[in-house]
Amino acid sequence: MTLHPSTLLLYSSGLILFWMMPLIAWLLLKGQRDAPARSWFGGAAAYALGASLFVAQGSEPSALLIGSTACLTNLTVLLLIDSMQQELSARRLGLWWSVLIAIVIGVAVGSVHYQFDMDWARMLSLLTVSVLDLV
Repeated sequence: MTLHPSTLLLYSSGLILFWMMPLIAWLLLKGQRDAPARSWFGGAAAYALGASLFVAQGSEPSALLIGSTACLTNLTVLLLIDSMQQELSARRLGLWWSVLIAIVIGVAVGSVHYQFDMDWARMLSLLTVSVLDLV
């Protein structure tokens, strides 16, 4: 399926913003990148990659793309939470737990999409991001 040129322009401009904002911030903060900043930049990069995969899905996404997008979306939230926890308290989840949780969620969402249909996978993905936002 080919996209209408205006839709393609909208997706392209959005992706440029998603990729350029963290890249420019990373370059401007050279020499001031502490651990919380690195977690935030990691979350922004995961979001940009997830948005790119979302655009690449097209009209018929596969279970692998759905699972990967869900994994990256949840990793974004977990890394941003980790960044705030580093700034505000000594208790934190940690990078490896964040990645592991995001992978498990991605596999679960991809499996649900493969076994059932797209609506259940979307609901599960939205539910996990909502629960992580509440944490």
